[in-house]
Amino acid sequence: MPLENDFEPLVFATEAQEQMFNDIRKELPNFPESLIYHWLLPFAEDIGWPPVFNADPTMKIARWQSILKKPLHYWCTVVWKLEYLRPDQLTFTEKELRDLHDMILGHAYGQQTLLTIFLGESSKGRFFRQVGDLLKLGGFTEPPVIVNTGAQIHLVDGSHRMAALIFVMNDSRVRDAHELCGLPYESLSETHAFWVGYPPGE
Repeated sequence: MPLENDFEPLVFATEAQEQMFNDIRKELPNFPESLIYHWLLPFAEDIGWPPVFNADPTMKIARWQSILKKPLHYWCTVVWKLEYLRPDQLTFTEKELRDLHDMILGHAYGQQTLLTIFLGESSKGRFFRQVGDLLKLGGFTEPPVIVNTGAQIHLVDGSHRMAALIFVMNDSRVRDAHELCGLPYESLSETHAFWVGYPPGE
């Protein structure tokens, strides 16, 4: 069972990208490097760093508020652990479950939903890339990110990964089609890697 230091070394395309990674790490020293690299760094490259909250909602930088939901001082207090969990035992909120269901309906079954309209056509490609990886590897290429408040689990990054997993777990036809194409196939693991954040007091 791999640990964080078993992941592939982080590779930076440019010095500017590496500098931004270091800037994020200074602000969030409690974050595992892999979590910064795969979750926060792509957003920071696109919309800038540090996050700006309470901005004009029409401005690009206001996206940080929808990504992080809470200010940096909250995230500085979260304790992170890489854990292997059974997906069917995760108690997501009703809204998160509904969003995952709508993503599957829209991308896998062609039933257009408000969510998939909002996400755009590129979202479908991301979804099916995750489906392919799960069928080929039996698990995620990168762990989704969740926060455990004790009462509920909040999915903060990895909605395409989770929707793809639910789809593969519940519709055997996608596995059958994958095997018929002669593609590499690995049975799904019972447990999957997640970055789990524990806020203070939880």
